[in-house]
Amino acid sequence: MSHEWKKPNSRFNPANINVTIVEIKHEPDRYDIRGGAKTAEHVDILGSSELNELILRVAGGQGDRIPDRYPEFN
Repeated sequence: MSHEWKKPNSRFNPANINVTIVEIKHEPDRYDIRGGAKTAEHVDILGSSELNELILRVAGGQGDRIPDRYPEFN
């Protein structure tokens, strides 16, 4: 869905607010029932250290310095 928000003049983003897309790789810890610090599975992603670091950067006013990171979709 966020790819639709990023498109120019998207009906999902009528104000054309800058959207940054970051894909987080799912690398669960097999010994952690919640997946560990590198999980990217639905609710468990809230424990992802990478996601939490990105959230802190946005909250700290540095969100505009986060680069897009995702495979190109055609």
